[in-house]
Amino acid sequence: MDVMGAAGKIHDNSDVAANEQMRLFDLAVRMSGEMDIVDHKRHLKRYKACFTGRQAVQWMLASRVAAHTAEAVQFGVALVNAGLVKGVSTGRKFDNRSYLYRFNVAMDPGVQAARWCLNQEMTKMSGRVMDVCAVVDRHTAACNAISSEHASSMERVEEIFAEMRTQLAWTRAACFVLSAACFLLALGHTATHGGAAAVALLHGGGRAVAAAAEAAVVLLV
Repeated sequence: MDVMGAAGKIHDNSDVAANEQMRLFDLAVRMSGEMDIVDHKRHLKRYKACFTGRQAVQWMLASRVAAHTAEAVQFGVALVNAGLVKGVSTGRKFDNRSYLYRFNVAMDPGVQAARWCLNQEMTKMSGRVMDVCAVVDRHTAACNAISSEHASSMERVEEIFAEMRTQLAWTRAACFVLSAACFLLALGHTATHGGAAAVALLHGGGRAVAAAAEAAVVLLV
């Protein structure tokens, strides 16, 4: 399953929905500023600051917002569904008739200005957050690469230390053997000229060489 592709589609759909909402909001703002919003009296009751569905449709046609009546009605239905316009009577759907409608309280000029400013700031913040996420992703990738390289370097260092310890042990063993050999040569030379005492010393030297060999084996182990 292409998770990234699915996430991209969801993001695209959310962007489309957000753009549609803003388009409807802009339409409602324009309507509230250009239409005649007056009080209406119905059945001996006065309804303040409202307009008729027919009035809204005529305005959309005159302002070239809609190309025909059906499209204007669709815009009206969308405005009601978005909560930007509501019927004076609860649950009233939009229609091209004399039914009364009001703009949502969000259409108040002060609220409009605050919402516009908030939208601008949110757009800027969204861009900055995306930039920060990109930087964090790059730094995370770099840290992962450095950590991997560091681990490889440490393994190599440990291998080098192990090789050095082995070489040092061999060097010590070689020194012991070389010293013993020199000692034996010296004893052999002495035995040639020194008689029985020299032979006894030679036997003692042999035992010393054996001990040195054992010590070398221990160091190698």
